[in-house]
Amino acid sequence: MRGNRLFPPGLFACLALLACHALAETSLERGERLFLGGQAPSSVSARVGPDDGVAVPLQSVACARCHGADAAGRSEGGVAAPAIDWFRLTKPWGHGFEDGRKRPAYDAGSFHRALVQGLDPSGNRLDGRMPRFSLSSADSGALFEFIRNLKDAPRTGVDAGEVRIAYPDMPGASLASGVMERIFEAASAGGGIFGRKIRLVPLRRGGAQVDFAGVVCATPLEIDRKEWGIDREAWIFGCSGSTIDSGFDKGLRLLATPAERVDMLREYARQRLGIDAKRIKVMGQSRVVSQPMAIISQNVDTALLAEIRQNTGLPWVLLAHGEILMGSSTLPEGFEHLRERTLAALPVPLAPAEGNYESLQVRLARGTASIVIEALRLTGHDLTAERLVQTMQKMTGISVQNLPVISFAPGRNYGLDGIHVAYWETNQWKMRENWFRP
Repeated sequence: MRGNRLFPPGLFACLALLACHALAETSLERGERLFLGGQAPSSVSARVGPDDGVAVPLQSVACARCHGADAAGRSEGGVAAPAIDWFRLTKPWGHGFEDGRKRPAYDAGSFHRALVQGLDPSGNRLDGRMPRFSLSSADSGALFEFIRNLKDAPRTGVDAGEVRIAYPDMPGASLASGVMERIFEAASAGGGIFGRKIRLVPLRRGGAQVDFAGVVCATPLEIDRKEWGIDREAWIFGCSGSTIDSGFDKGLRLLATPAERVDMLREYARQRLGIDAKRIKVMGQSRVVSQPMAIISQNVDTALLAEIRQNTGLPWVLLAHGEILMGSSTLPEGFEHLRERTLAALPVPLAPAEGNYESLQVRLARGTASIVIEALRLTGHDLTAERLVQTMQKMTGISVQNLPVISFAPGRNYGLDGIHVAYWETNQWKMRENWFRP
């Protein structure tokens, strides 16, 4: 077969390949123009406001104007625009918001609906300040592809004059964050640590991302790093709750969790109370123990009360989550006949004056801030987020006001390897003893 004189053989194939390549480039470039607010395609328009809204220039409401050129979110004029980076949009577990609302991950279809109808993947209405766009699925697909290819800006939280530490800004966190902020400000005075000041920055659930070297949490509550957008490369320090997910090893805690304290109480019952291991009943475990001499439980619940009623003897009742009882002037209902045989494992010892329990949050905040400062000093001038957490993982024998000596060790990511046992007397908890693993 002879080739066309104007179009030699093979030229059609080359042109087809070049056309496909050009189309791919055009799609990505189109997404970039839409995102950054460059020259807008004539087929795309935007409206803002309720009902049909008011038409606005596309350039004035381009994604980058509110969410930032890096899609990491930002706050302007008192309005916080959330992050819309690829991780935040498409993480498999979805996203949770402060009002309890949740949504699954976005895909190309739900992303198009969000832009056109103002609805998230669950059908919830987006913020009323979010524009609604008239655009084709090809245009929204180009935007979605551009966000997927948008590289995350480096977030180290460290520069020549400052290191930024984030904290979860949750209800009840103001006391602890205020304590840590004052300690960090004192350490930053006179030039700071190796020329760097320490700045504490709030981290809000579902809010704009911030650039931080790590996260501190001084409340005795659990936090879910997924809900707060804390990825696996960030370290968390100070939480007493279980913040370490499977495969997530960049987390250190001052305190053992109640579940970890159950194991300590089992050893305590054997060594200090002289109870045979076969006579120790752990609530929630399937092993059957007839007539136990010690009952260990994380919580005071109906299952524990039923177990107590079934036993005609007088077993010891050992409560692993003792801090939930602090501040109460009475024993839990159903414990009256066991008042002399009820012990609570506290995460920290009671204050020196018996019965005068200093705020657990304040102690955790002091300990958390003090260890971060010491780690910064030990890490030295060549500071990175990775080096900082590596230093913390090796720290031993740290003395902090009103806390026992803190040490971390390989394979153990909490610093206080022991329990502080309290007993009930005269309508208050009093210290029995501090017990640490041999």
